[in-house]
Amino acid sequence: MKLCYSIDKEQAEKFIDLFLLGTLFALKKKLISIDEAEGFIFKPKIANLLSQNKFTNELSSLIMDGCELEDYESLLPDKLENRIDELLVNLVNMIKNQSEFGRTVNKNITIE
Repeated sequence: MKLCYSIDKEQAEKFIDLFLLGTLFALKKKLISIDEAEGFIFKPKIANLLSQNKFTNELSSLIMDGCELEDYESLLPDKLENRIDELLVNLVNMIKNQSEFGRTVNKNITIE
């Protein structure tokens, strides 16, 4: 079974930001592992794909920063929680600067 969620490009960046917010919050609360977060979103390939498709550099950079969390975990474990907090603050600021879409989000959700 697959869950397919498609959204217009104009609204996609905010959607990805909200997905990242949930991922970082889940990491902070130790609900998921860094390995799992990397499986979902924190991959250089995803950052490059977004960059190539004219998403903001801020978004690509934040994903690349998330790719480094594993390094914090293994090399600087006492700094990991602070780093996650920094990423959350950066992400919240990014979301605050985006347009409100209200109920006009053009999406299609299917389960195959």
